[in-house]
Amino acid sequence: YAGLKLMETSGWLSDTLIKLKNSKLAIDWKNQNLDVETPIGRLVISGTGDDIHKFTDVLLSVDLGGNDTYNGQAGSTPSLQIPVSLAIDLAGDDKYLNDDEYAPSQGAAIFGAAMLLDVSGDDVYSSKRLSQGASMLGIGILADMEGNDKYDMWTDGQGAAYFGVGLAIDNKGDDKYYLWGDGQGYGGVGGVGTLVNRTGN
Repeated sequence: YAGLKLMETSGWLSDTLIKLKNSKLAIDWKNQNLDVETPIGRLVISGTGDDIHKFTDVLLSVDLGGNDTYNGQAGSTPSLQIPVSLAIDLAGDDKYLNDDEYAPSQGAAIFGAAMLLDVSGDDVYSSKRLSQGASMLGIGILADMEGNDKYDMWTDGQGAAYFGVGLAIDNKGDDKYYLWGDGQGYGGVGGVGTLVNRTGN
């Protein structure tokens, strides 16, 4: 249920923000910046500049555009204290990089529900384990809606799950996938893993 609500919320929120950006309101989109700590996780809103993100305690992260770099646990449940996490990037050629093989990332959850939604841009996803739409005792979702993207990781990802659900969704673009071990639509013990690539070469 939490996974369904994350998907619904991410679609509603991203569509609303895109409509707002396309309106004629006098808003300085580049310099938007909000970083608030709450008892259930950090809330972060970033503008349209080329930002560098590195957080380990995010409940909700929204980036309004720009060629951004995400280091570490983007769109994942970073700890048992933050069982729900949602990251949305509206536009730009972004890089999602995670060098910690013990940290879930890029739409991955352990004991929770997490989602990463990238709306548009030619993006690079690079990680080690349990990333790119993966879960262990939870639900993890990576959804990339448009762009020529590159996915690279070791194992347990790109639509992989153990005792949970892992979804990796790429809607549009010419993409490249590399995975060394279990993944790309892999259901481990008690798990359902799905890789959906809708269009493109």
